Amino acid sequence: MDPSDLPAPRVRLFGREADERAIRSLLASAPGRLVTIVGPGGCGKTSLALEVANQVVRAIADEGYWIPLDQCADAASVPGFVAAAIGCGAGPATSPEAAILAQLRGSESLLVLDNCEHVTRPIARLVDRVLDRCRDVRILATSRSPLGVRGEQVYILHPLQAPAPKDFANPDQLARIPSVEMYLDRRG
Repeated sequence: MDPSDLPAPRVRLFGREADERAIRSLLASAPGRLVTIVGPGGCGKTSLALEVANQVVRAIADEGYWIPLDQCADAASVPGFVAAAIGCGAGPATSPEAAILAQLRGSESLLVLDNCEHVTRPIARLVDRVLDRCRDVRILATSRSPLGVRGEQVYILHPLQAPAPKDFANPDQLARIPSVEMYLDRRG
């Protein structure tokens, strides 16, 4: 997969510049092979991960893979789903996990695992094996809770701050609050 085959960001981010910088720094650091963006549903984890992935894939990887785990049917199908998402097939004598490891070994890749929360255990097992056997692979994950994998760096993403009552007194200032900017951008 060409690095540009990552999906293009679909929405404009507001008020996430510091988060973007911090996550890029974590991914670029020596222990930064696994960064998990953790936060409540709807706070922007997916949008932020997609933005960061598109920014950093060329700097830290030869290729990038977007793996939307919310489309994975169940925990048992995780290895097969991931194998299909990165374009490697398991043969009759090869397990999906073995095919994934064979494809990723020796490549500088960025895997973006989105919406891990409903398949945390199987994805954590697979991530652990990939990190052990594929030294040049980096993983950016999103989840409502950490994966619990050795070496994981957890980045807590909070929802955007709502305006305070005093902010409504000045419409110009109100329009510069990130949560209001986002609302205005997406309402129409």
